[in-house]
Amino acid sequence: MSRSASLSDRLTSATRTRRAPRTPRRGGTGNSTRTWRALAGLALLLAGATGCASSRGADTTPPPERAEPTLAAVAALDWTQTSEIRFSGELVGFLVEVLEVPEGVEDRRAYRPGTLLVQDLRFRPLGFISPGGTTYGYDEQGLARTLGFGGRNLAIANFFRRTGSPQIITVVPEAQD
Repeated sequence: MSRSASLSDRLTSATRTRRAPRTPRRGGTGNSTRTWRALAGLALLLAGATGCASSRGADTTPPPERAEPTLAAVAALDWTQTSEIRFSGELVGFLVEVLEVPEGVEDRRAYRPGTLLVQDLRFRPLGFISPGGTTYGYDEQGLARTLGFGGRNLAIANFFRRTGSPQIITVVPEAQD
């Protein structure tokens, strides 16, 4: 018997022993009814858990009000980390990361922690990248306008009309005596 014949015999015998798919029984006792009952039970369980969670939320304090993210709000930022943005070794601008505030300090800054502010060589803000990945630029009035959504490196490259990935080099302040 040749090798291809034995493979053909195995395939033929496998198709002969295959069973036909089961059809659901009538009268509502099939798998689909059980599935729907399980989903309904899960929905009730989740609704109950949501109700419990919302009743506990009454004793928490609401998040503080934040100002609009504008050009004027950039100047008043505390707790930031500045990095150089370089393409092929050439310094093109700066990246300012908004850091968490110290414990016990109320954060009312216009930019949330994790926001990346993009600045040119003269430290003029060009725009920012939100922690969620949305890129914003500033219009003539200094208001933030959505430019797009994507990765950090692509957004930075677009601000400077460059291709490739930027090198981000953290600027460490010199120690003062």
